[in-house]
Amino acid sequence: MEVRTSWLKNTGYVLYPWEARERGIEGFVVVSFTIAENGEIIEGSIAESSGSKLLDNSALEAISTFEVDIAALGDVEFPHTKKMRFKFRMAI
Repeated sequence: MEVRTSWLKNTGYVLYPWEARERGIEGFVVVSFTIAENGEIIEGSIAESSGSKLLDNSALEAISTFEVDIAALGDVEFPHTKKMRFKFRMAI
């Protein structure tokens, strides 16, 4: 799954855990994370769980690889907290 948003410079891909696919697990995860003044993500947590540790952990791992374009965030104070929703769905 690819993540795109205007304030991210680099996101890579979010891994859909193989075990979750094998077991037919789908769902949504909302991750809350804090961005430092240099654009580094310094803290992340699950704001809304999917009910699956596999999906929740995958979303948390994904945010650790993000690179934030702090200029694109506009006039915000740092540290700055954002939330992002991840959707895990298997193709039909």
